[in-house]
Amino acid sequence: MAPTVSRLLACVSKATSILVTQATSLGMELTYERDKTAILLAATCPRQASEFLQQDTEGYWGMRVQDTIAQASPQIPLELRRTLLRSLILSRFVFSCATLILQVKQYRRRWGQLYLQLWRGLCRRISDSKQVHSYEVLRQAQAPSPLLALAYARSIFLQRVYQHGPDTLRFLLQAHWNEQPSQSWLGQLRGDIRAVSVYVPAAQHLEAFDSPVKALCESYDEDPTWWPKQVRKASEAFQRDLQVWADKLKASPDISPGRAGSDASPAPGLEVMELSVCD
Repeated sequence: MAPTVSRLLACVSKATSILVTQATSLGMELTYERDKTAILLAATCPRQASEFLQQDTEGYWGMRVQDTIAQASPQIPLELRRTLLRSLILSRFVFSCATLILQVKQYRRRWGQLYLQLWRGLCRRISDSKQVHSYEVLRQAQAPSPLLALAYARSIFLQRVYQHGPDTLRFLLQAHWNEQPSQSWLGQLRGDIRAVSVYVPAAQHLEAFDSPVKALCESYDEDPTWWPKQVRKASEAFQRDLQVWADKLKASPDISPGRAGSDASPAPGLEVMELSVCD
């Protein structure tokens, strides 16, 4: 129990601020409508303007609360915000999805949209109807495309399976692929090879085999780290292409963002990216 009225108001304001900040962190937006949000105070609390109580132009009383996320300083270095967000996205979203089977195009597209929405937290929202272009979001985040992000997560997962087992899981993955290649987890590596081969010549050599997936699995027997390295190279090349796109847009403001990657010597791979992640 608060010993004084001022202490009571301070505690209520602090508790409400914590709830508001938590709601913002979860992506919720509170409207503060009078029929939805209210604070019940004791009759002994004076209804007069103070540090915590304020009256609006219509004569209604309200309590001051603080949303520490919404009111956070935009001067926080982008590199720091990017590092913190990457640790969450990679560990909690990308790598947790490494074991999923996303063979249906609709599922892959939806995953890519959610992936981009997470990274949009780095960019200031322009308006409800206008958002920062997907390319710019990934450029500021220094993040791989959705396809390359999934390819990297799967490459690391498979590396661990080959290096640490269990052998039973490795056998089941192979058996599923032999029975239903188009519906299996290993079958997704075919799309990963296509995504990486846009940027890395070594991945293009896999395309020459009758079974690129089989050839890729055999490469894990020789060097489990080879394929993850190729995916990282592709991600780095993808970032260079995004910078080329941004430079073109900056040099020619009259070019729409959607065409900056296709006009005048397009950066390789941006055409694929435009089809796969723009929402």
